[in-house]
Amino acid sequence: MHLARAADRDRVAPVRRRSRELSTARAGFFALAVALVWSWSASPASAFEPAINYQLHCQGCHLADGRATPGLVPALDPTLGRMMRVPEGRDYLVRLPNVAAAQLDPADTAALLNWLLAHFAASELPPDFAAITTEEVIAGRRAPLVDVEGTRAAVLRRADGGAR
Repeated sequence: MHLARAADRDRVAPVRRRSRELSTARAGFFALAVALVWSWSASPASAFEPAINYQLHCQGCHLADGRATPGLVPALDPTLGRMMRVPEGRDYLVRLPNVAAAQLDPADTAALLNWLLAHFAASELPPDFAAITTEEVIAGRRAPLVDVEGTRAAVLRRADGGAR
């Protein structure tokens, strides 16, 4: 009987050791997963150049070439450059809901907006255009637009010399 127990113990020992190794591996994997989730949720996405951020955060609606998604979003075109002729245009751009809620830090958001203006609207930017700043992005996030279409129409009227 004693020999039978020893044989059983010898057969079970590797299984127990393997079980402990798996438990340790699972705990390590779990700790890594928690750390990654925490780091991703604790800080906004960053460290990509603006063209990549455009692909990740804007292209889904505005498409690769900035075309409109009819009935949903306007085209990214020289109209944006015209809007930068008036302070309300800058305010409009940083307060757009998807800009104000972007999962990018304010500096990366400002860089993305400046890239977007240079890439899609350079022909209509005013000669004295100053880059969108991090501070403007932060201010825009405090008060996202509610009436996007109405605000856009008012900004374009003002940029084109209309109602002041």
